Amino acid sequence: IGRNNLLVTPEFGPRVRLRAMLISEALPPDGPIAYDPCSGCAEYCIRGCPQKAFSEVIYTPEEMRMDTLPARRGDYFRQACSLEMKRNEDTAVPELMPEICDHPEKIIKYCRNCEFLCPAGSKEEET
Repeated sequence: IGRNNLLVTPEFGPRVRLRAMLISEALPPDGPIAYDPCSGCAEYCIRGCPQKAFSEVIYTPEEMRMDTLPARRGDYFRQACSLEMKRNEDTAVPELMPEICDHPEKIIKYCRNCEFLCPAGSKEEET
């Protein structure tokens, strides 16, 4: 989990969507990997958050009774993101997408700055 409180993978960075799949096979675990996408990062995700969702520590290890906190430092304020998503939904405008349907549908364009600003998994990170 990166500083942006998103799952960050070496190959795709934060551009991953988690879904569920039920199977009846036992799969062997592959264990953790030595990957820290935020080590040495300039925290573009934090600086680029229009809602300042990472601007203050909200959770402490003592309060949470755990060392691993939301956004690593306990400074992710989920409600700020929720308010932004609600605004995104309220301001969505109908658009025609002929490849999907023959009438305009509301298209919600969520913020996603923390995802788009994260260099992890990008071609630039590899160079």
